[in-house]
Amino acid sequence: MDFSISEEQLQLRDAVRRFCDGEYPLEMRGQRVSADRRRKRWEMMAELGLTGLTVTEACGGSAQGMVEQMGVIEELGRCLSPEPYLSTAVISASLIQALGTPKLQELWLAPIAMGQLRVALALDEPQARYAYQSGRMNCRLTPEGDGYLLSGAKSLVLDGPEADAFVVAAERDGALQLLVVPADATGLTRTAGTSLDAREIATLRFADVLISSGQLLAEGETAERALLAVLDRASAALCAESVGSMTELVEQTREFLKVRKQFGAPLGKFQALQHRFVDMVIALEQSRSMAAVAAMAVDEADAEKRRKLVAAARVTVARAARLIAKEAVQMHGAMGMTDECQVGHYVKRLMVAERLFGDIAHHLETFEKSPAAAA
Repeated sequence: MDFSISEEQLQLRDAVRRFCDGEYPLEMRGQRVSADRRRKRWEMMAELGLTGLTVTEACGGSAQGMVEQMGVIEELGRCLSPEPYLSTAVISASLIQALGTPKLQELWLAPIAMGQLRVALALDEPQARYAYQSGRMNCRLTPEGDGYLLSGAKSLVLDGPEADAFVVAAERDGALQLLVVPADATGLTRTAGTSLDAREIATLRFADVLISSGQLLAEGETAERALLAVLDRASAALCAESVGSMTELVEQTREFLKVRKQFGAPLGKFQALQHRFVDMVIALEQSRSMAAVAAMAVDEADAEKRRKLVAAARVTVARAARLIAKEAVQMHGAMGMTDECQVGHYVKRLMVAERLFGDIAHHLETFEKSPAAAA
């Protein structure tokens, strides 16, 4: 694998960093902001070309890859951005682009690239844990005339309260179905909530929502393969986001050890703390390398190899995040547990990222089941 970064990729990351430093001042990170402010930021991200980064040029995008997107997501993780970049620009746009007809792509992808549309993935269910394959979902499609009726519920829908549409996973006759549902569809209700790290989540309930055949993206094995592929893409994105958050935690801890004094000397002078800080830096660099591996593996033709590499990256990054979060809080002392200290907000973001789309145990199981791993 080639880990070198091109000049264009560096320029993109620098542009995103300038945007983040201006829009997310340190003292405001992790705090809730108004819906109007989030929408304005989303429009600004579209003007920078970030929302359509991987969208085809025919739909107004830049047709870039996951490696370019990784730099964007890392910067967004560094500033604890609450914008729906993961749910819309990474997950939903990828699914619609991979599975949608030209008409569906024109209908949904162009507005996403222009920053006019936010789409969330409705996948998890109240009674199911990581139900990502057919036979395990309670959300159902039943035939009705020339279309279908959608019934059931979805929980923990990231960025769901303000989404304009949803990519929904459901079942029909034991086969997985992926479809696009507008947020204003008759029979769809949503209950807003917030996650531990203050991001918007929603619970959706579908009461015989009428679905036309034109809203279907894929079914059966095609839908399962596409869903697993986009979840690997989401996992790679979460690795990059976590690296951004861990980078900021390490930097904040470094500065704190320089200025905080004990027994008349900066904490950074104490050898025991130096050793612990070095462990944080090593864990960060390992995570950065594994996040790059995951980003490059996303487009791997061999699905089993892709899943193995991404699962290994998720486990490595999650374990490193635990170590860095623990050490950052402990080195900051009691203040590290307060809302006034930024450390706590970064720790919460890492805790949520670890459990999105599969926790450590889930990804270890994925790795162990991979034929490539067994070989």
